[in-house]
Amino acid sequence: MRAAGAWLQRHATAASVSVLALLAYIPALTASPGRMPSDSKLYIYLDPGRFLSDTTTTFDPRQFAGWVPHQHIAYLWPTGPWFWIFETLGIPDWIAHRLWIGTLLVLAGLGVRWLGRLLGLSVTAALVAALVYQLSPYILPYISRTSVLLLPWAGLGWITGFTVLAAARARWRFAAAVSLIVFTVGAVNATALAMIIPAPCLWLVHAGWQRDISWRRALATAGKIALMSTVVSLWWIAMLVTQGRYGADVLAYSESLASVSFTSTSTEVVRGLGYWLFYIRDSFGATTTASLDYLISVKIIVIGFVLLGFCLLGLIATRWVHRRFAALLFGVGALLAVGVHPIDDPSPLMAALVGDGEGGLALALRSSTRAAPVMLLGLALGAGALTSAAQRVARPLRLGKVNIRLGPTLAVVIGLLAVANLPALYGGGFVDPELERDQDPPTAWTDAGAWLDELPDGYRVLQLPGSEFGAYQWGYTVDQPLPALTERPLVTRDLLPLGSPAAMDLVFALDDRFQDGVADVGALAPVSRLLGVDTIWIVDDIDFERFRLARPEIVDDLLTGPGSKEAGLLPPERFGTPMVMGTGTDSIDEQSISDPRVGQPLSTVALVGIADPVPTVRVKDVTVVLSGSGDGIVDAASAGLIDGTELILYSASLDESTLDEALSIAQRLIVTDSNRDRAHHWRSSQDVTGFTESGGPESGVLKFESGDQRLPVFDTDDAATQTVAVQVGPVVAEASAYGEPFAYLPEHRAVMAIDGDPLTSWVVADRTPAIGEFIQLAISEPIDHITFEQPAGPEGSRSITSVNLAIDDRAPVAVVLDAQSLNGNQQRIDIEPTTGPSVITITINSTSNPQPAIGRAIGAVGFAEIRVGLSPTVEVVHPPQDGLDAAATTPELPVALEFTRLRTDPTDRWRSDPEPRMVREFDLSRGGDFDMSVTMRMDQRLEGEALTSLLRETATDNGHLTGVPTARGAAAVDGDPATSWITPFDRAVGSTLGAAST
Repeated sequence: MRAAGAWLQRHATAASVSVLALLAYIPALTASPGRMPSDSKLYIYLDPGRFLSDTTTTFDPRQFAGWVPHQHIAYLWPTGPWFWIFETLGIPDWIAHRLWIGTLLVLAGLGVRWLGRLLGLSVTAALVAALVYQLSPYILPYISRTSVLLLPWAGLGWITGFTVLAAARARWRFAAAVSLIVFTVGAVNATALAMIIPAPCLWLVHAGWQRDISWRRALATAGKIALMSTVVSLWWIAMLVTQGRYGADVLAYSESLASVSFTSTSTEVVRGLGYWLFYIRDSFGATTTASLDYLISVKIIVIGFVLLGFCLLGLIATRWVHRRFAALLFGVGALLAVGVHPIDDPSPLMAALVGDGEGGLALALRSSTRAAPVMLLGLALGAGALTSAAQRVARPLRLGKVNIRLGPTLAVVIGLLAVANLPALYGGGFVDPELERDQDPPTAWTDAGAWLDELPDGYRVLQLPGSEFGAYQWGYTVDQPLPALTERPLVTRDLLPLGSPAAMDLVFALDDRFQDGVADVGALAPVSRLLGVDTIWIVDDIDFERFRLARPEIVDDLLTGPGSKEAGLLPPERFGTPMVMGTGTDSIDEQSISDPRVGQPLSTVALVGIADPVPTVRVKDVTVVLSGSGDGIVDAASAGLIDGTELILYSASLDESTLDEALSIAQRLIVTDSNRDRAHHWRSSQDVTGFTESGGPESGVLKFESGDQRLPVFDTDDAATQTVAVQVGPVVAEASAYGEPFAYLPEHRAVMAIDGDPLTSWVVADRTPAIGEFIQLAISEPIDHITFEQPAGPEGSRSITSVNLAIDDRAPVAVVLDAQSLNGNQQRIDIEPTTGPSVITITINSTSNPQPAIGRAIGAVGFAEIRVGLSPTVEVVHPPQDGLDAAATTPELPVALEFTRLRTDPTDRWRSDPEPRMVREFDLSRGGDFDMSVTMRMDQRLEGEALTSLLRETATDNGHLTGVPTARGAAAVDGDPATSWITPFDRAVGSTLGAAST
């Protein structure tokens, strides 16, 4: 033992480095051999050489119909060269990746170890500090998803250490070393770099305060480092400025400050956690699988807080000369990492920094937990200080017959706690099973990509259906793989609209039809021609269940089945062995039960050509002016009004004189009920658009909603260029919100509570607290009572139990709502009569609390009807008027009016049609004869009695599978064993089948 101890003392540095390296590389290399996580950019693995060349360009025509790349230049160094070297050497991607994350870990640990030694910690104490920092659970949300964001964390110890030397020795070379590290770790994310800047700054403050250096030297050192770091960062700063000026507004479209700050509580932050992606979970699984240990395992939670206690004890109870520096790191880092949590009562500092939460700085600093490395560095140094203090205790502790030396024992205990606090270290968790994929795409993909490259140049490929992230039967890629497999530019829906607003508006409008289950094959060829597309890539192997996407069997049949040839689509080229697509999550819904196409074997990829395609660069000699937006183009294509060879000019993009000029040469004017004044969010591929509002710049709800980020297709928000909705009647309704917080359900807008139809309703706060939400009624005539009727729902549904009534400037009155307002009944509340127009605000004061608090028990609440003794309000939709007004002076110009009722997939039981009926009002401004064409569809949600009457059958039911009339009661008595009556989901008990009345 003595010999071993002596050897360790002689080789302490080598032993420390070996421990850190073993704890980095062994867990990394043994995690899921052969599998790849969806880490950082897919293209640095599939084709690193081409991706490196792409990073230097400010415009990329190969995705999003042309876009200004976001942060791609950050991969120019060091990430891109790392993977390019391994690719050149022929080393498998998974090994290159594991060595990458292992290197990040060991560099982080070595940097803190070196800093500890600079600050006077013993070899053992510095190793303890390095272990606490290197093995922090802070790494878990990043290591399988965005490991490049760990670069600032890995470089923090080195940056701080060289700052110590630069201040102590006043040498330019140490300041230059800091700048070179910043050059290496800073490009990936400006916020992540900004959040670690306090660490070296705090050292300069501490050293000046302690009089180790003069304040003048502290300022000079800061100036040197800042100057050189800025100079070496100009390469990525220039790209950041270019992207901010000419690219998409990525910060606005992505997560809001309120959303990401919700989880950064102080208790989570001090454990090294708090990043919002660590906590999200959906029906598929957790976004970070390793998070479960820290949320439900009592053992891991206790270990984490015990380790935290040791670290804090080192900051409080030791006499280490640099204890104040470590304490400042902890305090400032924790303050910044907690950020604006809670959002409605942030710390004064963060409130001053972010202002109202809507500006650029607030959005840039929203990922406040990226300041956690500063705090973790302070805690790590605290653990090292405690270990050093324990080593100075000369007298051993005697436990029974055993003498225990406090220093080595404490070092081992803290080290083991750090290891135990990271179960991913010894459980293979460095590759998240929910984020992994095959190392290489399937052969069918590479063959299809090669087939595309054989086609004539000058065209794009359109991928359908779109998806917010790349998720396939063979794994999760985040990025779309196709740009790495073919030279052909790709157009498809992604999570965010990263291309030009007009192009993204059209692409998303087309894909929305697939996501909503209302796609029309007739629109595909014309829209494809407008986008310069000659081939549609049908992603038959998409993991549709993960993000609730359109089922591939339905999409494939629409694009290759009956009617596709007449719609201008060519026979498909198929790649891959046909197989039944599914991921084993057993997604059972109305569509999977009722549609015979579901479960049919599909090839991996199907490529569908476009008849008579139009190249991306083209000359057009036919002009069409269209009042509307991308939705209008899709609708006009469905109606056969355009074929995609025309030059489409939006009337909203033209001023008065240029609009007149355009109409004078146009083949026709098409007026659509698109370019709606409505909210839009970018959180998913479904339920993304709000209700049609009344026009102008103001929001249609009375509370600020940060997720409402509308695509700026046009420079104007003049109501004359928009499709707007006007409430016609004695009552006009507005509300604080509607539907649910993270999806738009326009069928539950405020006007639905005053339309006279108890089957429609205004509801709010689905799965969230409802207290404080309100609906406001502007009433034009005197009233003396209000009648409330709450929406009908199954037993156990949450309901409103009391509201506050505020009438004009009268004192609010609390009103209890009882059973009279439920189950189709109406509860009348008499009020002091008003004498003229009034404004009534009805605020939810309390709700029922059914148990258990799941499903319908935390569902939305609201009102089916609020009556005041006056006639119902009718919502009238006005299409854009600018084109029609301008066309009044050109009577010879053909005018087409194309209106589409907003609807959803009838089998989606969670949604209803946003427009139960179509009401349009417009001013033609001139006479003329019109031919009319109307597309009528049977309501797939007709009740059993209505179907029985319509189809003159003898059997009926009180409920059948939502949106599936073939599952009606008559199917049970038609003599055909292949058909059946199927009850609705969650309503099997109480469903009845009976004879129809005559």
